[in-house]
Amino acid sequence: MSHSSGRLPLMLHAFRLLATLAVGCVFRFRRLTRRRLFRAAMAALFGRLAPRYDAMWERMPGGLETYTAPLRQALSDSLIGQPPGLVLDVGCGTAVASRAVAERFAGVSIVGLDLAPAMLHQARLVWADRRPALVCVAGDGASPPFAPGSFDLVVVMNAPPEPEAVRELLAPGGRAVFAYSLPYTPMVRPAIRRRLAEAGFARASVRPSGLGVLVIAHRDEGG
Repeated sequence: MSHSSGRLPLMLHAFRLLATLAVGCVFRFRRLTRRRLFRAAMAALFGRLAPRYDAMWERMPGGLETYTAPLRQALSDSLIGQPPGLVLDVGCGTAVASRAVAERFAGVSIVGLDLAPAMLHQARLVWADRRPALVCVAGDGASPPFAPGSFDLVVVMNAPPEPEAVRELLAPGGRAVFAYSLPYTPMVRPAIRRRLAEAGFARASVRPSGLGVLVIAHRDEGG
């Protein structure tokens, strides 16, 4: 066996560990993700990437299908229950998640929220003549500009989760989907469940999905 092939399992384990830390960090370190400098850096970075964002993912192994696999599982397996009336896509970017939701639920109304105006511009271009139109709103997922209880479904795909804000936006009985393309390991489950419980979600499932992580959280009917 060559030295390079012997190193491969070690490299895979290291990658899985780094992915575990990344997913765990976005759920646990809210002080970091809420800092103005962090949010400004995110907006600037993704604003620069906006014109080539979809093309960048298409060049990755598996393309956009790999990127959206956890969310598509939630939608195709009916894991989120009844069809939603109004959906919020937090950190919507170029509306990749919104497109998946619209394909699953024809005629559903979707609002896209993003820090980067350039991303929202791309989302409008991509959405083009789809009906109903995508409502694009510039804003921060940590302090979203919507009334409490406004949405039946909130989708967060590869963005800081902000579960406290998400739960506040859900109507009683609403569902939240947090979908990440980073590899799943069982080590992330306790950290994610603790954060969701602290945010007030009574029920949540954390599972592997394709190469990624899928989290579905429910707001109880009682509020």
